[in-house]
Amino acid sequence: MHACWTDVGKSGTKAECLAYIKEVWTDMRPLSLRRQMEKSAQ
Repeated sequence: MHACWTDVGKSGTKAECLAYIKEVWTDMRPLSLRRQMEKSAQ
């Protein structure tokens, strides 16, 4: 299994790119699972 990367016109430092990914990424996990994980992370 490998991931495909597509240039979306965003460039910058690693931190800037990771922040961009975090901003635009669609979380496919069910909401209930995300909430459960947030609770366990606290």
